Amino acid sequence: MVFARVILLGACTAAFRAPAVAQETPVGVFCIHLRIAVERLTPAQASRGRNPSDACLIGPTFEMTWDATPWVRRNMRSDVGAACSCR
Repeated sequence: MVFARVILLGACTAAFRAPAVAQETPVGVFCIHLRIAVERLTPAQASRGRNPSDACLIGPTFEMTWDATPWVRRNMRSDVGAACSCR
């Protein structure tokens, strides 16, 4: 019974560690398809498969999404999903 608890605890700990690996890429403020987007992408990933004028980095990068969204509202006087341009 104790052995089963140890295995379960190890599995739960591993599950909580997995998302941290995905957070290595910073959150960027992008203009993708004429809309403001806050995404965990690199500029190369954002423009992959798109016309270069359809995806661009338009703001700084952040560690967390909840830091990027207020930046958009404060500095761009707009909101995520609003119109933007890469030109």
